[in-house]
Amino acid sequence: MRETDWLGTPLTNFSSQVEKRDDGTYAHRFSPPGRDEAHRFVASLSYGVKYIYARLLVAPEDIARYETVEEVPVVRDGRRTYEGLEGLTLEDLPAVLDAFMVLEEEYEQGRHEGAQRKAAEHGVRWRVDKERSKRKKLGEW
Repeated sequence: MRETDWLGTPLTNFSSQVEKRDDGTYAHRFSPPGRDEAHRFVASLSYGVKYIYARLLVAPEDIARYETVEEVPVVRDGRRTYEGLEGLTLEDLPAVLDAFMVLEEEYEQGRHEGAQRKAAEHGVRWRVDKERSKRKKLGEW
């Protein structure tokens, strides 16, 4: 039995890929090799981390860093830094989870500000429409 360095291996190294065999059938190939539940769990965790980052990033500079050099925010000792997504390990999971909490707050704040902006725009349109109706009644339009 080969031992895996669970804490030090980058999450992206735990992956599942569909592989076509010579006989035309398909099989999942795990890297590092292993077919146990632990490997499947870490592979799904790796996918989940990448998915959540992609969904929660809202700041233009965060999105640009993610798309160009695949760096993502992590929070260590209360400070926000950027690290390569490819290098994150299970040891980094607390910093990643802290970053998710911060990013989710930013995401919700952005949604809230967007809703307020939309409501303000709606209010302006409503007032303009009301003024237009008033002018039409008075024959000014």
